[in-house]
Amino acid sequence: MWSYSQSSFQANDVTLNGNRFLIGNGYMGYRGTLEEFGSQEKTACILNGVYDQVPGCWREPVNAPNGLRTTVWCRGRELSALSAAPVFHEQTLHLRQAVHRRRTRFDCDGALVTVEAERFASQADPHLLCMKFTVSSTSGEALLIRTGVDTEVWDINGPHLADISTAREGAQLVVHAKTREMGTDVVVCETVDFSGLPAATAISRSGEFQDIEFQAAPGEVYE
Repeated sequence: MWSYSQSSFQANDVTLNGNRFLIGNGYMGYRGTLEEFGSQEKTACILNGVYDQVPGCWREPVNAPNGLRTTVWCRGRELSALSAAPVFHEQTLHLRQAVHRRRTRFDCDGALVTVEAERFASQADPHLLCMKFTVSSTSGEALLIRTGVDTEVWDINGPHLADISTAREGAQLVVHAKTREMGTDVVVCETVDFSGLPAATAISRSGEFQDIEFQAAPGEVYE
């Protein structure tokens, strides 16, 4: 068996699925949570060999800020599997290719919006985590995609990161932090390719996130 799948979403399985669908390359591991999830759902990018100890607690691995946090908004509402039961949901870990995929369809007041994503941790470049994210709608809708580096990091005995700062270097969003105990630098950079979106797409940037707003045509897939 070269793949493991679930064809429904159960909120009680969120933590367990983080373990079931984890990807990694030996340098970093990324828990199998959905792209709209954050620290409350135990989203984590774990760095091999980077540890930190909070006084009075045991030393533990350090999670980096989450460079894959992505949410979709339709009619002013965030589409999340936690806030509304999806019309359809499938999550798969392809073991042979080491690729995680999810496909979820949401009902946004009659508009069916489908979110798909696939991600992998590169073996060629161990520092590289890649994701392809697509969205489509059955009706013409104004959609917003919010993506960036989530600095609210999940820890068991944290916080482990201090001096968190954000900068923009060309097309890159750069988040820099240091571990509290040893002062180890932890840097996450996000670059987004907006090709294929409508010409009238509006891109606004604030802090660690950027918003991509566009008018989706019925049945068109945007990546």
